[in-house]
Amino acid sequence: MNNNPQNSPDEKHTSTGLLSKNSFYMVMIVILLVILTISIIMSSLGINIAVTLSILMSCVEWMTKFILPWIFLFYFIKLVHSYTRSKQG
Repeated sequence: MNNNPQNSPDEKHTSTGLLSKNSFYMVMIVILLVILTISIIMSSLGINIAVTLSILMSCVEWMTKFILPWIFLFYFIKLVHSYTRSKQG
């Protein structure tokens, strides 16, 4: 019998297991490359680097105000749901 826990049919697949460390690093690399490409394009067009940083900081500010709270809420609801499931049995 195969005792490998990765191939166990009883093992549940969770959505948090889908995002591994490697894919997280790949996403971060892609984001950094996009930022670098945008800054190179803007500097080649003659736009000051301070303007580029200002636009970047405005985007980060917008994300922290509007997008990240919804992501936090999604995972908080999942946490509460799993906690209530474990309390029920």
